[in-house]
Amino acid sequence: MTRMSKGRYFGALTATFLLLLACGVPALFLLNSYQIPRDMGIDDNLTNLFVGILLLLAIGPFVLTWMILPFVVIYKMWASIRDGYARTTPGKAIGFLFIPFVNLYWLFQVWGGFPTDYNEYVEGHRLDVPRLGSGLFVAYPILIVLSIIPVLNILTVLGAQIVFLVLIAKTSDAINRLAEANQIQSRPPIPINVKQIAATA
Repeated sequence: MTRMSKGRYFGALTATFLLLLACGVPALFLLNSYQIPRDMGIDDNLTNLFVGILLLLAIGPFVLTWMILPFVVIYKMWASIRDGYARTTPGKAIGFLFIPFVNLYWLFQVWGGFPTDYNEYVEGHRLDVPRLGSGLFVAYPILIVLSIIPVLNILTVLGAQIVFLVLIAKTSDAINRLAEANQIQSRPPIPINVKQIAATA
């Protein structure tokens, strides 16, 4: 059954952020001041190469993590309720996001539509788990679409990242509760005589 590890996802984001600081700060320092390298007898070309490597190590893993992680979460989300009745499959949920223009509409189906299908899955399978609210799942694609607008995207990109962090936590809890409920429901019932022995023991 599909499960999500909050620790793993937040750990990856934390590690790339620390790497961003560890490599980005020295790179910016060297980029704005060549006084130290010149005093050490290092030419500007070598300094530029060193700065480029630092920036690549700082920005590369950070950007890649933020680009890939939403797709991982999307796959886990839709895989957790895959019973033939959900509006999409995990593969389709991701694949349609790469179709130009269609992806603007599909964002709202993939994120905003998940709580609806999740709750229908819970009700249809009669699982004893809390229902999922739709507020943040709708807000996230709105912030992503608004990030296309220049100047405004300074705020919306930051807002989308914050909302995404909360979504990771909410989605992980929801999917893990769902997996537990499915596991309990799939266990064979205890025979009556065993129940009676346990009650009288």
